[in-house]
Amino acid sequence: SQFGEPMHPIEITEPSVPIPRLPTPPSNGLGAEEDSIQNCKMLRPRPAYRDMAKYKKYAGKVMRFTARWDSERPEENCRSFIISFHPADDTVSIWETSGNGRNTGMASGKFLERMKLVKPGTSGTKIKNYSQADFFVGATVFAQGRPFV
Repeated sequence: SQFGEPMHPIEITEPSVPIPRLPTPPSNGLGAEEDSIQNCKMLRPRPAYRDMAKYKKYAGKVMRFTARWDSERPEENCRSFIISFHPADDTVSIWETSGNGRNTGMASGKFLERMKLVKPGTSGTKIKNYSQADFFVGATVFAQGRPFV
């Protein structure tokens, strides 16, 4: 009691204000996409999660497919490639085998370094990479903006 009168609690209601969330900025191309997202989440980023059970199960296993560049230009349509998918860490590498001993004027060799390949149309926090289910005979894979069949 104060000044001889009893004190009663006063009910105060405050509207809950949602915390604004900034959109995740696009990757600048340096390093892995997962690392860039981790840098946006916290000041001292932790390494991205790796599924070790999957890594142990598929370690050393590779799925290889022959493919061709799906283009309307005949000089590009005849180029042949080997797409290698590594299911242990969901990475893809592409090697060009054009020529097969013929003089085509195109150099054979590494076309795409082993890396996680992002599906077209995904970016930011909704990024999706190619997985084992996406690789089968007759599938179309997009790498570097080019379709491979």
